[in-house]
Amino acid sequence: MKVDVVAKYIRLSDEDVDTGRGVKQESDSVVSQRRLLDGFIDGDGELRKCRIIEFCDDGFSGTDFVEVR
Repeated sequence: MKVDVVAKYIRLSDEDVDTGRGVKQESDSVVSQRRLLDGFIDGDGELRKCRIIEFCDDGFSGTDFVEVR
């Protein structure tokens, strides 16, 4: 049986870097993005049947990585 997969990609906003440096577990932008995506998926009968996976880079932005050549 074929199982469709829905991948959620959630990223840290440059303007919202409040995770891991205080008492919060996740930044506000990540929480908001997750709620929006979950609401969209929950509202679609076909998507609700899919296997849901999530990718989240909370705490990391593209400027955090060392360029490799």
